[in-house]
Amino acid sequence: MTSWIAENLAASALLIALVLLLRTPVARLFGARAAFALWLAPLVRLLVPPVRVDAPMPDIFIETSAVAAKAAAPVQGALPLTTILLAVWAAGAVVFIVVHWLAYERFVTRAVGNGRRLSATRTGNVGVIATSAVSGPAAAGLIERRIFVPLDFASIFSPEEQELALRHELLHHRRGDLWLSSAALLVLGLHWFNPLAYVAHQVFRRDLEAACDADLLAGTAPAERATYASAIVKCAAGPIPRPLCALTDTDELKGRLKMMTLKHGFAQRMFGSLLAVSIAAGGLMLALPAVAQTTTTTTPDGKTVVEKRKIVLKDASGKERELTAAEMAKMPKCQGQKFEITSDKTPAKAKVERQRIVICAKDNKHESNAEFAESLQKAMDRIQADPDMSASSKAEMTAKLQAEIAKLRAGK
Repeated sequence: MTSWIAENLAASALLIALVLLLRTPVARLFGARAAFALWLAPLVRLLVPPVRVDAPMPDIFIETSAVAAKAAAPVQGALPLTTILLAVWAAGAVVFIVVHWLAYERFVTRAVGNGRRLSATRTGNVGVIATSAVSGPAAAGLIERRIFVPLDFASIFSPEEQELALRHELLHHRRGDLWLSSAALLVLGLHWFNPLAYVAHQVFRRDLEAACDADLLAGTAPAERATYASAIVKCAAGPIPRPLCALTDTDELKGRLKMMTLKHGFAQRMFGSLLAVSIAAGGLMLALPAVAQTTTTTTPDGKTVVEKRKIVLKDASGKERELTAAEMAKMPKCQGQKFEITSDKTPAKAKVERQRIVICAKDNKHESNAEFAESLQKAMDRIQADPDMSASSKAEMTAKLQAEIAKLRAGK
């Protein structure tokens, strides 16, 4: 579980950085909705559950495990560092989410308590409340949907501007933007330690508003666009709790107005959407490769044993790569030719080095002795290039491999 959490946090952080790099050119070329859709990638990657992968047996795999044992005085009752870090991360995430949720609940309670309900003929079953808690229209509520407007809403805005402002907030509800905003706050809570996540969250909210603008103004006349731009200027709002959607904020007036001047055809919008979906799909495949698995145990004689395990496979094309953690978990048992060699050397007084290498062919029926000998030769080359293995262990294993290769080539 710990490795899955770390992997998802790291992968989603990489995707957040990628979206921050891509969103501006994507918005310019393909529209605000395509730029907003890019945020699907880190969200999906962060929340994807652990997936077990059924890895097919490769033509050959080489398993290397090295065990180093040295005397150590175990600390009684000490918690592993990973456990401590996991507890700190989880506590920080819970505190972050609870604090922001309580702030949101206090805001809604105050806004409703100090407000008065307006006629809802233009908004259907979504309640409109005039309150002193906001300086511009804001959509709120995941279950009980509301729109908060300032007390002087009717006097400051013309009827046309009121209509467009309310349509904007209704569109937030219909698009599910409040749910997306809450999900973004959850992502931020899980990344509470990452400064980049706070920048990304602010940008995400701006992209959400710009995408809502694009949906609202699709197919409208220039005069209506001008009226809407006037409403945005009047609706500049101060800070409000993050789960809410506000028409705009004072920091993003220029950007919102500039995005409204851009027009994109159907083909551009579709290409942008496909690009966002492709990045999200690629994010699901983004995982940290397991170059080596390390475990630490303590033997009854008080020695700390550190074991590193590495599996390398060669596919049908002859290329080699290291298995991911998911593939290693599903690696089937060797069914073909297998050659196992071990080495137990003591190059230093404080350290005992043990090496175990298993070279396994996929199927005896499809690999001749000569082909398996070639595989052993490649394994020997890899051993000789391994920087973590001592010279004495390399010499012993090389000698054993050379003897086996000679037998195979002689047809014995």
